[in-house]
Amino acid sequence: MSLFRQNGKGRLCRGKELQSNITIIGTRGIPASYGGFETFAEELCLALRQVDRSMNLTVVCDRKAKKVNRAEFQYKGINLVYSKFSKDKNPVLYYLDSILLTLGKNSIVLSCGLGGGLFLLLPKISGGIVLTNPDGLEWKRLKWSKAKVLFIKMLERLSAKLSFGLVCDSEAILTYYQTRYRNIRLFYIPYGTEINPYMGIRNESVSKILSKYGLDYDNYHLVVSRLEPENNVSMIIQGYKASNAKKKLAIVGTVLNNKYCQSLLRNKDDNILFLGGIYDKETISVIRANAYSYWHGHSVGGTNPSLLEAMGSANLCVCHDNVFNRSTLKNNGLFFKNIEEVKFLFDRIEAFRDREMRIKVLALAKQHYSWQRIANEYRRLFLVVSRRRR
Repeated sequence: MSLFRQNGKGRLCRGKELQSNITIIGTRGIPASYGGFETFAEELCLALRQVDRSMNLTVVCDRKAKKVNRAEFQYKGINLVYSKFSKDKNPVLYYLDSILLTLGKNSIVLSCGLGGGLFLLLPKISGGIVLTNPDGLEWKRLKWSKAKVLFIKMLERLSAKLSFGLVCDSEAILTYYQTRYRNIRLFYIPYGTEINPYMGIRNESVSKILSKYGLDYDNYHLVVSRLEPENNVSMIIQGYKASNAKKKLAIVGTVLNNKYCQSLLRNKDDNILFLGGIYDKETISVIRANAYSYWHGHSVGGTNPSLLEAMGSANLCVCHDNVFNRSTLKNNGLFFKNIEEVKFLFDRIEAFRDREMRIKVLALAKQHYSWQRIANEYRRLFLVVSRRRR
């Protein structure tokens, strides 16, 4: 069954090649060295190039990426364009500048996140077409003040009303927009993942990587996450400390200089390891492939890339209990809501790890979330948009 679903008007357009400019905005840029949207932009573009060489693919990168990339203007056949602004420091100006960079380029624009909502009239007036991937429910993040929550909800409404359509990466997010807004186009296409090539590989190179981080084969539980309150890393740590778990808890995520991260670091000891942000693909793949279990505390929605990568690594996935994570895993995992349940699950899985779930999530990653399949679904969507333009 195709992943591509749509609400609203428009029929699928068939053709051998899609001769169009596709521009992705809203990420910090590629090569990916930060988080989900960056990985999404890179992997999707690389997969699209394999699916259809006629597409002219561009990613708008922020000011910081220009320094990292040494102002290179192409990466593996993907065009790179640089904004004058940093997404971290000036997100509003970054989205405005990104949209201005696409005007007059006859591009189909895929905007990652809701930040472009304020400025979507600009491409509309100039004849451009913008699709928005809203990600999760951004306004639910615990770090936002009431004023910012209202601002984000306004961006959500503008993006829903002014975009050509919203591309939801989770069936639960699709349902949210279906019930909240009328007469908008909605499409469901999830993120993708690769199958981890280091599963079952035990050699000197792999041992060296694990040893560097104080890890050993199959002898640690893994968290890969931004260290933010809504990702429930603190809950996982407290449940681990209350349990009788013997294996280490390894946490991968950039430790920022803020109160929340500092509170997490106070739990650091010989068994609770903070490995920092790891963006080298080989290194993180090795660490994922050799984890005893993967713990996923994300709670604000979307199909999270970190969970998909765990599935593609045949990890036993233990997740915060919400509709988004259950939808991604199709219930092939274990779920927790509080510290007591975390404690119970650490004890349970160290006593007995469910190998059947590992097999099922790997099969699901191969069948449902492969990047080639996701790229084909996006290509079909871009064909719908191209037909609309004509």
